[in-house]
Amino acid sequence: MKKTTYLIMVLFFLYLPVNAQSNQEDQGRFYYDIGIFAYEDEDYNEAESNFLKAVSFNPENPAYNHYLGKTYMKMERFQDAQQYLIKAMQVNPGLYQLKYDMGTLRYEQEDYLQAYELFAETARENPSDAKAVFHGAMSLFKLERYNEAVNLFNTAAEKDSWIKPHALYYSGVCYLKLGSNEKAVENFEYVKANAGSRELRNYAQEWLDFINPGTKKQKFYSIYLKTGYQYDDNAVLESPEGETAGGKEDFVSKVYASLNVDAVNKKHYKFGGGYSHYQTWHNEHNDLDIIASIFNVNAKYRFSYFTAGLTYIPSFYAVDSSTFLVRHQINPDLVFSTSSFLTRLSYSYYDNDYAEDESDGHTQEIGLDVYYNIGNTGINLFGGIGYEDNSAESEDKYYRQFSAKLGALFQMPWEMNLSLAGKYCQKDFDNIEREDDKYSGLISISRKLLYDWLSISAEYDYTKNDSSETDYEYERNAVSLSLISVF
Repeated sequence: MKKTTYLIMVLFFLYLPVNAQSNQEDQGRFYYDIGIFAYEDEDYNEAESNFLKAVSFNPENPAYNHYLGKTYMKMERFQDAQQYLIKAMQVNPGLYQLKYDMGTLRYEQEDYLQAYELFAETARENPSDAKAVFHGAMSLFKLERYNEAVNLFNTAAEKDSWIKPHALYYSGVCYLKLGSNEKAVENFEYVKANAGSRELRNYAQEWLDFINPGTKKQKFYSIYLKTGYQYDDNAVLESPEGETAGGKEDFVSKVYASLNVDAVNKKHYKFGGGYSHYQTWHNEHNDLDIIASIFNVNAKYRFSYFTAGLTYIPSFYAVDSSTFLVRHQINPDLVFSTSSFLTRLSYSYYDNDYAEDESDGHTQEIGLDVYYNIGNTGINLFGGIGYEDNSAESEDKYYRQFSAKLGALFQMPWEMNLSLAGKYCQKDFDNIEREDDKYSGLISISRKLLYDWLSISAEYDYTKNDSSETDYEYERNAVSLSLISVF
């Protein structure tokens, strides 16, 4: 703040008018210089205020209009930016960087053809401007003119070593679109080895895996182990039939382990299976202990951006050492994925054999899940909706359930990951007057611990179930600390 005040005082005395004749232009320049300082300091509100004052003294000055337009672009007020950039173009189209900024505006407005023309003109006037070449290539990329874009990306890579990894990444995508897989692999290998951005390296590896799963040394197995200790202020029976409030405060030890094996893993298809085990031990309330043994056999077929899968899952559940449920599940699904986007459409059919015969029956479920990676920000978003229809021997067990979930994963400093998730379920029973609304939220923080395969996680889990039947209403808070191993 003292630095800003000092600068304003210096500029004020530099531009203090000696006579009234120079007053208008000099006062505009005074506010323009203050605006430049604020703009470079990323204080765009202050920059806007000063540039507006500068323009009020000299509306025809192209530099004043140019920087006011640049400021509005930073503020994502693109219509306002357009007004002042066009004014600057009308007065002095040759002003330094003006055509580049107008191209950036057109790109943000998704007018990719005009953006390309402006970037191309900038590059012709200044052949060393690698950024103009790169963004011209990006405009052609958006227009799906891959044959032209690839040459510009390669030119930008030659001109600037900082731009090179990004340019060769998009050049690789263009080669892939044009069917030149060998050139695409060469570019992605360079990006994987040289990009400063971890996200960009990961994207390059994803494309390499897509082109040829053999480009990354693949393990034929994966092992996941999670052990944790939890405080629960309202322990519940976490059964597949649904949580039932126990109304009991307790400490719980938990373990989850899974082993998955790929018996066959080819470029377009794979076949495998696995086993998962989940178990809890309550300190006080052993009647809530649960054991789950879950097997799976799966097959997947990849074609272009799609993967079709079919999984058979037999599972066995025991509560307090007594068999509670034997379940057989068939799950076909279809996944569409790119380097930053994945969506999954799935259907599940369950055959349920409970210890209590009146609960025996069938469940059908359909779900749609979406995952999105926001560029190089380290932010991953996910969401999904689902519908479930359950039938049973007893008509009182018939219900329909709608669910929706939303969440985000943030890569934090010090290699920490923050995960936020929320879910809502509405369950309506067909033959009894009962309706449940369940709300749940999860906050998780994790980071690597000593080794790449070992991490530690802290979680807070909140659940609230509102029901038309008061016996089923409850609220629950759980805090846990876990160690996670991945091999």
